[in-house]
Amino acid sequence: MIKIWTDNAEAGFLDRLGTRGTAFVYPPGTDPQRGVSVTMPVRLPSYDTPYGLAPIFEMGLPEGALREHLRLAFAKAAGAFDDFSLLTLIGRSHISQLRYTGGEQTL
Repeated sequence: MIKIWTDNAEAGFLDRLGTRGTAFVYPPGTDPQRGVSVTMPVRLPSYDTPYGLAPIFEMGLPEGALREHLRLAFAKAAGAFDDFSLLTLIGRSHISQLRYTGGEQTL
């Protein structure tokens, strides 16, 4: 599970959905200002993505040679290395409005 932060405040949680998808959920009582995207406003039902990550989470992932280098370096240790694994790996060092940590970690 990945904890999503906006402006240094907890916004929600991203977790695997089935074998290939992800689900993002806002905790009950989340401030509407904590929305991660205009297309994903705060609500109680989860945002399910059957394959990969929702676009707001996918757009910050490394591409090209850096992505391939990370995949080669960590695929053996992680087993299956997909976009969710990559987001978990780079989360704390990600530079944007959104930050990512482990489920029990804080910024």
